[in-house]
Amino acid sequence: MGIIKIEKLPLEGSLLLHSFRISDSRGEFVKQADAALLEELSFSIRDVFYSASRKNVVRGLHYQLPHPQTKMVFCPKGAIFDVMVDLRRNSETYGKWHGEVLSEKNSRAAYVPKGFAHGFASLEEGSITVYLADEKYEPENDTGLRYDDADVGIGWKIRKGTEVVSKRDRAFPFLKNAEIYD
Repeated sequence: MGIIKIEKLPLEGSLLLHSFRISDSRGEFVKQADAALLEELSFSIRDVFYSASRKNVVRGLHYQLPHPQTKMVFCPKGAIFDVMVDLRRNSETYGKWHGEVLSEKNSRAAYVPKGFAHGFASLEEGSITVYLADEKYEPENDTGLRYDDADVGIGWKIRKGTEVVSKRDRAFPFLKNAEIYD
């Protein structure tokens, strides 16, 4: 039932997944993934999380060392500006970022490969973000990169000064001081 279209993004290995979607008078029916897609991506689900966020909340940029995670991220309620930053030192796109709006209206998913920091800004009140990860979450190895690093230069799609960021995420280092992937 339905085909999920895979679009390559500018950062090496990152993808945008266009889900199969049916809309009618009853509402929506969306297929975010299937076994064939997961097999094609060599992606096996080890952890599933979701977060509920108020408008203008910025979460991230998070990553895990020494056991990096590949993530598949989608937003079944509301809308987010989903961002990834390439932290693979030997990559041609090292230090570069890319963002996509993921929402209940577009039913798209971001595929964030190992070696990337990931975060998002909630564009609507009550946005739900679902994360599928291929490696177990290890709180002791969870780290991050500052969301407002001028050298990375992310354009968050929310008005500057309105962002709501946790104390922990504000304390992350800038890229030039961050522990990254070799």
